[in-house]
This record gives sequence, C-alpha cells and structure tokens, in this order.
Amino acid sequence: MLLVHNEADTIEEELKAFRADVVDKLPSLELIVAEDGSTDGTRDRLLALQKEIGFRIVGGSERKGYARAWTDAIRATDREWVCMCDGGLKHEPADFWTLYEAREGADIIVGCKTNRKDQLYRKVLTFGFNLMLRLYFGVDVHDADSGLRLIHRRVVDQIVRPGLKFRGFVSTETVLRAVKSGLRYREVPIAYRQRRGPSRALPIKRIPRAVYQVLEDVRELKNELS
Repeated sequence: MLLVHNEADTIEEELKAFRADVVDKLPSLELIVAEDGSTDGTRDRLLALQKEIGFRIVGGSERKGYARAWTDAIRATDREWVCMCDGGLKHEPADFWTLYEAREGADIIVGCKTNRKDQLYRKVLTFGFNLMLRLYFGVDVHDADSGLRLIHRRVVDQIVRPGLKFRGFVSTETVLRAVKSGLRYREVPIAYRQRRGPSRALPIKRIPRAVYQVLEDVRELKNELS
C-alpha cells in the first residue's frame, strides 16, 4: 500500500519500481495506492497508469490528512499482511523483502532507517523521540514512526480498526498500543533517502509547537495504557 499526496512528478517511477521489484515476484500481492486529495494532478496520472501497471486506488478528492488517510487505507484491505509505504521515493521498494522475510514471530515489522540523508535536526528529533518512547513506555523501539512497515491482520483488527486517537503520530500509536496488548514488534534496517525536490518537513519555527502537542499526546496515551 503506497500512501501519496501531490506526487505527480514521481508516482509513475515509484509504481513501476514496486511492480517490478515486489508485485511481479509475489503474484498474490495486491498493489493499492491511497491517494489523499492531491491537487497537482497526481490522481489523473494514477488513472492514466492504472491499466498499464495494475493497482487499486483508494481515497478521493477530499484531503484527509496523514493520520486519517493512513487508517482508512489500512482498513481498505482484508489481506493477512499489509505493507504501508510513504510515497515520494523515500524508500527502496526492494526493502519490502527485508520486512517480509522477518514475518515469523512478529505482528509488526518496521523498517529502521539507516544512512539517512536528512537534515541534522531531523535526525536529532527522531533519536530523541524514540529515546523518550523507550524510557517512558519501556518498549524497545528505535524508529517507531518509520514510513515503511509490514502489519499483520491481528494488528489491524485489534488496534487500528477499533480506532486510533492521535493525529500527530498515528504510526507510533499503533506500535505502542500493539506492544502493550501483547502483539510482537520487530525492527529491521532499511535504506532511506530524502524526497526528490523541495522538502516537506515541518518548518523549524513550527517545530516547538508540534513537539509540545506530541508530548501532550504521549502523556495522554501513557495514562491510558497504564
């Protein structure tokens, strides 16, 4: 499942890579594109590519935002395993196999980004966030909010489908709720690169407010899980 918003310039390259590196090698797999209200022609490009590449489109013209688009997308399939990947050519499609081969004994397998070509402040924020989760929740996580993960149907039915609460860190919330429910979590190393073109990272001046909101959400989730 590829989550995309305003990816008209790269969507064809990314879909063809997923088709060649993953789907053609695992015929039982269904390729789904969760398109979240793009305004740059992404949806028109998808419709033009659909017959050539073969995939299902979910979502619509309404902009839902990442959290709602993520949860709606994962509910749109009934497969035993669901691979969620953020669009924008940030992840190598072939890294799917690293996650896939780690399925035994796990319910969530998350790709832990290595050799990141990001700004230093983003690396620091990621490190600090995951350190806080380890200390505060007592869970062994190093990249809980990674944009590439493989999720078993048990997690979808027990954690995602009943409903998640927090908009700021939906992927991390899924991990924490799953681990605290006794489901099994694993991380494996994957490659990661910056999005091609202008960065969509949160502007530095907005980071303090965003960090404050995440900390409030984390505190509320901690109280609930306790």
